[in-house]
Amino acid sequence: MSSFTFVAPFALHRCREMLQARHEPATLFAFKGQTRLAVSIAPVDPDTYRFKLRKMQKSLLSRPMGSFITASGVLQKRDDFTTFVKSDIRISTFSAALQIFLTCLIVGFFGVLIALDNPAYQTSIAAGTMGVIALLIVWLWAYIRIETQYLLKVLEAALNDAGYMQPSALVSISSFGD
Repeated sequence: MSSFTFVAPFALHRCREMLQARHEPATLFAFKGQTRLAVSIAPVDPDTYRFKLRKMQKSLLSRPMGSFITASGVLQKRDDFTTFVKSDIRISTFSAALQIFLTCLIVGFFGVLIALDNPAYQTSIAAGTMGVIALLIVWLWAYIRIETQYLLKVLEAALNDAGYMQPSALVSISSFGD
C-alpha cells in the first residue's frame, strides 16, 4: 500500500472540482481493453470530502470490470486557500492472488498436457512451466507498480499548482511495499 499526504494550494471546492474534472464518462461503444478513470467524490461534512479513483472499462456495454488497484482518500479544508489531502493506494490482495493462482493453474495444466505427450522432456517442460509462471508473477508485480504510479500522478497533477507535488508542500510519503 502506498499513501501520502500533502497540502494543496487551492480551496476545498476548487480541489473537488479539479479532481472531479479527471472523471472520464463511460461511452456506449469502445474497443475491448480501453479504460477510463472513474472518480467518485462524496461529502462527509461541509469541510471534508471523500474521493475514490479507479480505472474502469470504457464501454457501457462491457462488464463492469476495473483494476484491482484503487486510490481513495480525503480532501479536508485547512483554511480558505489551502486543502489537506490524504490518500491511500489500495491493492485488492484477493484479486491479485486469484489472478496469480488462475494463471499458474492454466500454465501448469498446459505444461502437464505437454509433458504427458513427451515423457522424455518432462524435466525441461516442468522447468519451462515454472519459468513461465515466474515471469507472469513478475509481470503482475510490474503491472501493480505501474498502476500505482499512474494513480499517484493523476492525484498530483489534479491537486497541485503546476501539476506536480512541490517539496515544500509535502508532508509525508510512504512507498509501495513498506
